[in-house]
Amino acid sequence: MVSINIEEKKDGSVHINCGGHAHFCDGNDIVCAGVSAIVQAFVGAVVNSDVDIDYSMDCGYCKAVVGKGARRELRMLIIGIMQIEKAYPENVRLTSNIEL
Repeated sequence: MVSINIEEKKDGSVHINCGGHAHFCDGNDIVCAGVSAIVQAFVGAVVNSDVDIDYSMDCGYCKAVVGKGARRELRMLIIGIMQIEKAYPENVRLTSNIEL
């Protein structure tokens, strides 16, 4: 299962941890690919903005700490992951304390 945890801290920073594999199918796993595309698009959007981000990515894993000011990007990330979780609830789990 792919697990994504998005937590806004008291200082306004947001900590994102994404890891695991969906195991939807062998080979070209569309669920993993979908989650990966959304997470990578989010990181790319923040990197190309004026918001601070510290991140690391590897196969099946992403960890990021994002500074204040990435609300639109976070909203896109959360909604995108929620859509995949809704379609594949046995393969994706999102937890977040951010209100949309």
